[in-house]
Amino acid sequence: MASCRTEEEGEMSETPTYSGTTIAIASAGTGKTTALMARILAWCLGPGWEKNEAHLSGTNAPADEEVASRVLSRVCAITFTDKAAAQMGEKLAENIADLQAGRQPYGLEDFEGLPTGDDLSRRVQALALCQDQFSALTIHAFCKGVIARHPMEAGLPPGFEVDADESRLTHRVQEVVEEHLRAALESPQDSALLDLLSRELSLEDVLAALARLCTSSLEPRDLDWDPFQRKSLHRIWTSLGRCLADLEDILADRLVGNRLRGAFDAQDSFRGLHEQLQQSEPNLENLKELIRWNDEQSNQKALKRIGDWGRGTFTQNEEACLGQHARALATICPELRRRMTAVQSIDVDLIQVARRALKPMFVDVCEGLRQNGVVTFGDLLYHARALLADRSNGIAAMESSRIDQLLVDEFQDTDELQCSLIAYLALEGPEESRPGLFIVGDPKQSIYGWRNADLQTYSDFLDALRSNCGAREQSLKVNYRSCKPVVDAVNHVFSEVMKPTKGLQPDYMPLVHPSDLASDPCPTDEDQPGVEYWVTWGWDGENEEPITDGKSDALSAMEAAWIARDIVRLRRSGTIQSWDDVMILYRSSTILDSVLNELRKLRIPHRVERDRSYFRRREIVEVVALIRTIIDPGDQLALLTTLRSSWVGIPDAALIPLWGQGFPGKMLHVPDQAVEEQLCGQLAEVAAQIQPTVPGMDRITGWHHSASGFIRLLGRLRRSFREDPSDRFIETLRRELYLEATESSRYPGRYRIANLERFFEDLGATLEEYGWDIPVLLESLRRKVSRQLDAEEARPEASSDGAVRVMTIHKSKGLKAEHVYLMGLHRKAAQSDRRSPGEKTEVSRRTGGLSYQLFGACSPAFGDLGEIRAAVEDAERIRTLYVAMTRAASRLVMCGRWPLQGEKNSPTSYMYLLKQAYSDGPDLEFGVRACAEEGTSRFTQNGVQWCYPALDPVLNQAGVPVEDALRVPQIQEIEAGLADLERRVEAAQTHQSRPMGVSVSKLLPAFEATSEDEAVDRPRSYSGLGSLVGSLVHEFLEEDLVLDQGWQENLPTRARAHLQSRGVPAERLEAVIEDATSILESFRSGDLYGRLKAVSPHVVAREYPVLIEPESTPDGPVGYVTSVLDMVYLDPERQQYVVVDYKTDPYDGSGGSAELLAKYKGQGEAYVSALQEAMSLDYRPSFELWFVRTGHLEITAG
Repeated sequence: MASCRTEEEGEMSETPTYSGTTIAIASAGTGKTTALMARILAWCLGPGWEKNEAHLSGTNAPADEEVASRVLSRVCAITFTDKAAAQMGEKLAENIADLQAGRQPYGLEDFEGLPTGDDLSRRVQALALCQDQFSALTIHAFCKGVIARHPMEAGLPPGFEVDADESRLTHRVQEVVEEHLRAALESPQDSALLDLLSRELSLEDVLAALARLCTSSLEPRDLDWDPFQRKSLHRIWTSLGRCLADLEDILADRLVGNRLRGAFDAQDSFRGLHEQLQQSEPNLENLKELIRWNDEQSNQKALKRIGDWGRGTFTQNEEACLGQHARALATICPELRRRMTAVQSIDVDLIQVARRALKPMFVDVCEGLRQNGVVTFGDLLYHARALLADRSNGIAAMESSRIDQLLVDEFQDTDELQCSLIAYLALEGPEESRPGLFIVGDPKQSIYGWRNADLQTYSDFLDALRSNCGAREQSLKVNYRSCKPVVDAVNHVFSEVMKPTKGLQPDYMPLVHPSDLASDPCPTDEDQPGVEYWVTWGWDGENEEPITDGKSDALSAMEAAWIARDIVRLRRSGTIQSWDDVMILYRSSTILDSVLNELRKLRIPHRVERDRSYFRRREIVEVVALIRTIIDPGDQLALLTTLRSSWVGIPDAALIPLWGQGFPGKMLHVPDQAVEEQLCGQLAEVAAQIQPTVPGMDRITGWHHSASGFIRLLGRLRRSFREDPSDRFIETLRRELYLEATESSRYPGRYRIANLERFFEDLGATLEEYGWDIPVLLESLRRKVSRQLDAEEARPEASSDGAVRVMTIHKSKGLKAEHVYLMGLHRKAAQSDRRSPGEKTEVSRRTGGLSYQLFGACSPAFGDLGEIRAAVEDAERIRTLYVAMTRAASRLVMCGRWPLQGEKNSPTSYMYLLKQAYSDGPDLEFGVRACAEEGTSRFTQNGVQWCYPALDPVLNQAGVPVEDALRVPQIQEIEAGLADLERRVEAAQTHQSRPMGVSVSKLLPAFEATSEDEAVDRPRSYSGLGSLVGSLVHEFLEEDLVLDQGWQENLPTRARAHLQSRGVPAERLEAVIEDATSILESFRSGDLYGRLKAVSPHVVAREYPVLIEPESTPDGPVGYVTSVLDMVYLDPERQQYVVVDYKTDPYDGSGGSAELLAKYKGQGEAYVSALQEAMSLDYRPSFELWFVRTGHLEITAG
């Protein structure tokens, strides 16, 4: 990548600076994360290092690690997903590792004034040691940190809890609704809650609506505000009146002639409505009249007619009457239709009742959560903004002062709340005290409008930065991800369809391929497959005609089959090296089943990225039922699910006879040995009854043995749940039932195992969290499965060959693949809203004020959002197509039913956009006939390949699975596998029995231990007191006490302290003092005494602890060897370190001591290696053995 950089590319932006504000517009595939991390590293190595070094400098220069820790801790990178935050940390570590290895990370060459040589090495080494100080956080994690530092100011206890999965919120909502319902039933007069429930709403709707309010930006007091104020109603009258006036102006007297009854009726209806508006005041009663107008059947026909006109659908007579005015009519009718729909969505009575019913419950939920110190994810942002916005508390200044560089990634997905957080942190106070602000985003990839991402807010914020802060801008245009044909195709499409609209759509900034820049062109990707448009028509070979009709579901199945076969073909040819190289994208989840069916048929490994159907997976449903059966013997539904599960295996044919014999009632009494035996007898009896009569039972002979084993095990599991700690209960469950082993044999086994592992991990946490509160635990399990709560599936550990990734376009953002298939280009956006009334509860502040929808009934201002939302959806449709096309590195395959000549597409389909881009494209009907005649399936025009899969013989053959069918292993293979498993278990047990770490003395048993290694070296004759004497002698040497003239006076005091610490009787004191005195006197009279005095000024460390990497031995430690170096000094002549080790052995240098000396020198080699590695020395230090009893010195040269 770096080799393709050119001077011209470098001129796209000014030399990077760190103060003030910088805006980076980073197009797809341009390496924005790389650029952001290069900026962080450049700051930490250069200006950031120098700034923080100066801050820490006092009387002494700060250590490098102090500087590195401070500079990294004062860099704050904010992104919007945990995964992206983790990737930032990993990228920083990679960049630092590259620098340590002498490689320059990409992007660092753009920065000037960085250190070189030894300064660079020193700083990099320190940064490597302090990487954990760098914080890359999601916006929610950042806000949590702000609140955690100021909890009292936020009105929260210091130990507040974030309700990440909203389980606490859900439980509290249910408690509050039940309390209010009981109160309402006791005093039903004027009960708003009962009134609400009488309007065809269920308790589930109320629960859902209340939970959604609690996670919104709404506060309980906001429900006191009247949404039907005159100002809101006046906007309806004004906007609707303007649309009706425009309709009248266009129609006027132009509708003349026969067969225009429908048009005449529509004109009369809307003329009457216009008069009604002009003659009435904008008040509540007249609003209700307006709503009733919508409900009248004759007016419904008028609304349908303007819907047709808005789509450009006119009868021949209408077109003849209107002439050129038909286009103007088609332009204004969609807005009129949206305005009328907005009015229709208002239910005055329902909103008023809902406000009265929800307000007190809303208050109770919020108060209960607050008292228990629980906050939702949404609360984190609101509390943090409130803290920063309050200038009286100075918190914004405090938080800002903690940061030198604030970097915000994916800023195009921001909203007003997040913008205000960034502004309080980086744009308040004196300029010199503000952190540097670096914002990265690509408005062309803003695709989360449905999640409150607001491109208007993004655009306004950036405009304010430019005008008020003099923000600098950088543009990253060079796409390093995709081959040149893909880049060219993306530019061709979006230069045509992405037109700038303030606050809705950015101006398209074309991508640049590296080969377009280089004076000496870099290798391009022209040999790659590039871009293919698959025209998914069928082919009638008999009549030699394309088949272009068909339902969307049938077309999806056909596309999926062709894609799966194409993947197999490319895999077998070697074009696809790893399954991970393939990505299948779809826009609507209705396509997913077709894709998965075809991939399973051909046994193509695949994974549905971030599939949120965890609690709908069979293995999870069954294991939840199992846990409920264990905990609650009376749960009949859980029992039935468990008995039918793959782990028990009772066939459906046996259930009725078993239930007839009272089987469920007897299961209540397990564990009871007599009952268990009776149940097992019933199973055997029923098995004998149904075996000869029910077809297929011969394939599952012996099922009652499995079921009997489960019944006996169930008793043990129920006892374990009552008596054992949670971790032991879970381990018993997994071990005894072989759950993972059973699921591993079913497709796709690795994913089932991963789901079960995650479940048991979560179960352990849940048991700990709820403190064995059985009702709460059971309710939590039932709720998650019965409501099929969204949760991502677990992921197995990555295999070497990966899996084809299948996902929606939204999930693909930020990812890439060599081969990308985009399905269903012809499909229109889903129109139906299948949400329950309770789920149709939303809050918005997009229009600058408050608006909401309660149980599907909209406040007037919320209805006005319809036009804005429609415009946002239209704009995002273009951007999601951009995201999809820019995921491809080598090959992009676009699949869809292209329209025939003159045929129209749905404006909400991707095909509608592509037809605009390729308005001068090939005649596809001519193309398919020409290809059929030539015996081919594709042709190329203007660098784009057009393909007709129906003409490709390989894609229309029944696919051959990638691998042979799974076979049942032979008994000999099973026995061999078991034997191998036994050997592995034995080896694992041996490995497990080895210590994690030991001291050096444990590895050298032939000689006596030292004080640092748990005991002191001593001659064998000193058994008992030798350890104590040795410790005492070492202490006098380590502290240079032996050099003092009065050393003998200190000896009794020190000896007495040693005796007391070890519990040695006081009568042994004299013996200890005598022996220690003898050794120390011998030392002072020998040459070592003079040597100690000579090296003392050069000592750099005493008692220096070291970790040594152990050798690989069958019984040695697996992790580390520890020891303590008695003394390290710097040789003044050679300027090299020397390691000294004291020994009290009676070594005299004779030949009989050679073996002991050799072993001590081996110990010294380990010490020297440890010191050399710890201090990064380019030489081996010397090692000296000081035998203090005899005065002998042994030196090992470095």
